[in-house]
Amino acid sequence: MLENEKIKLRAIEQEDCEKIRLWRTSSDVYMSFFEFVPLSKQQNSEFYTNAARKTNEYNFCIENKENNKIIGTVSIVNIDYRNRKAELGRVLIGEQSCRNKGFGKIAIDLVIEYAFKNLNIRKLYCEVFDKNEKAKSLYEKCGFIKEAVLKEHVFKAGKYEDVAVYSLFNKNFD
Repeated sequence: MLENEKIKLRAIEQEDCEKIRLWRTSSDVYMSFFEFVPLSKQQNSEFYTNAARKTNEYNFCIENKENNKIIGTVSIVNIDYRNRKAELGRVLIGEQSCRNKGFGKIAIDLVIEYAFKNLNIRKLYCEVFDKNEKAKSLYEKCGFIKEAVLKEHVFKAGKYEDVAVYSLFNKNFD
C-alpha cells in the first residue's frame, strides 16, 4: 500500500464506484476531464472492473487517513514497459472540502515514487487542458515540465481545446 501520514492510496473497490461516478459527473469536475458523455452507474462500474484486469494501468482511491474516507482518485495508465513510460491520469480530489489542502500533491508524489521505484518507469507524463491553470500549477509543483501544447486537440463543450503535455523524468536513469 502507498501511504504517508495524511493519505493512503489503495485499489478502487466496487463500493467506491458510485461515489467516483458522482464526482466525475459533477459540473465542476466534468469540464476538466476529456470525456464528453456523462457516465451511467453501469458504465462507470464496468470501466473500473475492466481497468482492474489490465496489466498496463493502476487506478487508486485516495483515502484520507484522518477518517478513512475516500476523497479522490489518481491513476497510472498507458504503461509502456518497453519504453519505460507511463501516463499520470484521472487525478481528482472529488470531496470539495478536501480541495486546495495539498492532498492532490501528496497523491501525485506517492504515485511518482511508485512509478519510478516499483514499476521502473523512466518518464511519467500527463495531459491537461491548457486553460486549466490549477492543474498545470499542481503538476509543476510536483516537478513536471511543460513539453508541448497540442493545438485544438480535444473537442469539449462545442469547441476544440488546446491540451498541454507535461513530463517528469526519473533521475535514476540520468
